[in-house]
Amino acid sequence: MLFAFLERPGELVSKDELISRVWPDTTVDEVNLRVHISLLRRALGETQKGGAFMVTVPGRGYRFVCPVDDTNSVQAPQAPQPRSVASAVPFPLDHLIGREEIVAAVVAQLASRRFVTLLGPGGIGKTAVALAVAGAVTSVYPDGIFFVDLAVLDDPGRVPAAVGVSLGISTFADDPTPGVLAKLANRRALIILDNCERVIDGTNVLAEQLLRCSSGLHILATSRERLRAEGEWVLNLPSLAMPPLKSNMTAAEAISYPAVQLFVERATAVNSAFRLVDEDAPVIADLCSRLDGIALAIELAAGHAGTFDLRTLLSLVENRFKLLSRGRRTAVPRHQTMRSVLDWSYALTSDQDRMVLRRLAVFKGAITLSAARKIVADGILDDDTLLASLTNLVDKSLVATEVSSLGIHYRLLDTTRDYAIERLTESGELEALFLRHAHYYIAILLDAEANWTTTPSAVWVTTFSREMGNIRSSLDWAFSESGDTQLAIKLASAAAPMLFDLSMVQESRRRASQALDALAEQQVVDEPVSMRLLTTLGSAMMYTPGPIPKTVEVWERVVSLSRALSETRFEARALWGLWTSAIYGGRPREAYSIGVRYRNLALRIRDEDKRRQSDRLLGVGLHMAGKQRSALRRLERMATTYDHENLRWHTVGFQVDQGLMVRATLARVLWLVGLPDRAKQLTEQSLKSAVVQGQVITLCYFLAEAAIPVACFAGEWEAARSALALLQETSSQGGLATWQQVANGAEIAIAAMEGATVAPSQFAEVVSAALRTGHGAHIPWISCLMAQAALNAGESVTGINLVETALQHCDRTGDQWCRPELLRLKGMLLEMAQPDSLAATACLDEALTTARRQQALAWELRIVTSQETACLRRGTQPHPAGGLRSVFERFTEGFGTADLRAAQHLLGHSNSTQPPLPVSTAQT
Repeated sequence: MLFAFLERPGELVSKDELISRVWPDTTVDEVNLRVHISLLRRALGETQKGGAFMVTVPGRGYRFVCPVDDTNSVQAPQAPQPRSVASAVPFPLDHLIGREEIVAAVVAQLASRRFVTLLGPGGIGKTAVALAVAGAVTSVYPDGIFFVDLAVLDDPGRVPAAVGVSLGISTFADDPTPGVLAKLANRRALIILDNCERVIDGTNVLAEQLLRCSSGLHILATSRERLRAEGEWVLNLPSLAMPPLKSNMTAAEAISYPAVQLFVERATAVNSAFRLVDEDAPVIADLCSRLDGIALAIELAAGHAGTFDLRTLLSLVENRFKLLSRGRRTAVPRHQTMRSVLDWSYALTSDQDRMVLRRLAVFKGAITLSAARKIVADGILDDDTLLASLTNLVDKSLVATEVSSLGIHYRLLDTTRDYAIERLTESGELEALFLRHAHYYIAILLDAEANWTTTPSAVWVTTFSREMGNIRSSLDWAFSESGDTQLAIKLASAAAPMLFDLSMVQESRRRASQALDALAEQQVVDEPVSMRLLTTLGSAMMYTPGPIPKTVEVWERVVSLSRALSETRFEARALWGLWTSAIYGGRPREAYSIGVRYRNLALRIRDEDKRRQSDRLLGVGLHMAGKQRSALRRLERMATTYDHENLRWHTVGFQVDQGLMVRATLARVLWLVGLPDRAKQLTEQSLKSAVVQGQVITLCYFLAEAAIPVACFAGEWEAARSALALLQETSSQGGLATWQQVANGAEIAIAAMEGATVAPSQFAEVVSAALRTGHGAHIPWISCLMAQAALNAGESVTGINLVETALQHCDRTGDQWCRPELLRLKGMLLEMAQPDSLAATACLDEALTTARRQQALAWELRIVTSQETACLRRGTQPHPAGGLRSVFERFTEGFGTADLRAAQHLLGHSNSTQPPLPVSTAQT
């Protein structure tokens, strides 16, 4: 905007020209322009005290009237680079005045104390100082600086979740704290906890836990009272330095004090003609003194400099304080100064501006102009009147502005909102405003759901993350005794899916359950709302507690309701939930049957996207049932047609990338059918994409389904360990208990394969834990690793028991893809326990028959390698039904993998009288 003026100094630059220049691709309101003009004037006032730079031409635009030296050509600045996620600290809109010493003191204390709390009354500038400290220590914290605004919270229990959101954690656990601690473990980072006074009980507990989890972690808190936590070091934030009260003070003397500098800057912003002259210096000094040097109080007073002369302002402040302190023996305490100034400032605003201010108090967090039109104006105020009031309130510092890529938002500072909500209650409008607020957010949420497929995911997430304070506030009111239960149910049914999409899974589940309970208590039959709530509840329950029978029961109810209501979208979602429960539970027969139902639904409603999506459902079921070539065709077909951004075939919203998830199973199938290089390449490429995308469900799924098992089967233990570490970290941070258990089982199995001693009870606990959560899909391949480890260690009894348990699971569920390997291992273990055992030979023969029926060339190679090994060990002829060489020659790639190297090694010994090394991917 400044460069637009500098190109045409002294000329009129119209409003339309400025808007088209500054926001060429965005539709903005004139109020955006006014706010930026105000900010520009404020910024220019930093170097020219009291100088006028721009003149407003009413109804037309602005002229830049300051002389411009054009002897050097002006180059437009480069666009600022966005801050990294690891340092997501808000940009302060103003420079900091008179706080250099306290900023330096905080920086010094943080270096030695680790936990510093800035203490002071509301409006004194604690947040501004904290942001300045963040800017000063950026290089000190290589793992990031994270800003957490706690002003929008009322429940101490939500503090860990708020910190998790700031850290970018998607948590699915009942308690987000372990995920937060896991994210910050062994990190050198700074956490800024702003506005702690409302939720001290939750903040102090978490702060102590954070400090214990990492010696490199530091905390800077701001609060009106101490947190009283272990290790806390308190610094009281003093008022801005004020000049002494003397009648002969000059302007030059006064302006050297920060309190006066702030007043002059703000007065200039609202009155471009304002000048600080000698005769006014004592008046401003007196005014700043009466306001106790509190930054916000000074800004509020200066905001009236366009309406009153300085002496009138001083008398108004003096009279207000005398009235409030009447009958007291001492001066007005500092902590009451802000209320006094707010009372005074509120009284001086027009009736219209007072109405707008108190109505804005219904918002908790960001306020958009469209929300203000619907909730505050409510048809009473036209656009011009509303914009004028907002501009007045911004100029008077009663409303703050936030500038982002999404445009201008407004916000009431915590102190001001507390005051305004009292005025709103006194006006008798509180219930009506909350009612409009709830109706507005119901409409916004439903509109977002209807249009999410055409909205860029980053924009969607950013927009609704900003709105969460308002959505929570509206839900809390609607469910309260003074609220509206019917409205609460509708709001929850609209909000709960969005909470899930924002990875606030437990809150989503809680709100859905709260609304369902309210429906039951009122004995209200509202099948559409029940269907929506149950769908969200089922989605959340898939991850906590998992695909247990209660989760399946919820999905069955959704199927029933959706069919009765002819809601095919919800029927498809419920079928998907049932399929996921079956797959996670390791029940492929059931999963395939549900996949057929899903495909038939897609054909019935002629939905080509869902028809193609059914390829994944059917393909995964076929793979687990042991029909690898049929699975390969379906999985490859979906993998080649899926486009995450354009099609967005998700279970709910933005939670998963079906393209990456189908590639997880595809990689495993490629390995089984004898294409190990393709399997490894697909795994590596897709894993990189999953890590970059950062969606925890997709990443955990890919690691558990593909990256770890493929690496283990290929004998690449370093890659397996790396993938395991990532699964442990991601599942711990995200609170995904099911995948934490998979990681625990894989860790034990890999350790055993690498030669560690593992007790049989540990193996048994892995299986037991998986069955408790209904997540039995990983029992077969982990059992294979454990049994191989037992074989390597010579523990035949332990190994046979493991294999028998796993085979029983496969027979019970129909999960057959690991059956050939389990039978091979059983045969080898029986051979170890009793050489020349007919039972061992029969097991190996059955294993080979099963592998060939499944068209699983990878298993077939292992089996014939084991048969050849047994024959050579016994000194007998090679197994007639096998033929290691003939199987080996069917491979066209993967000759560097462990199994093919073992086969080559064995073929080189086939004419030797010396027995070869045992088949062990660990030893190979």
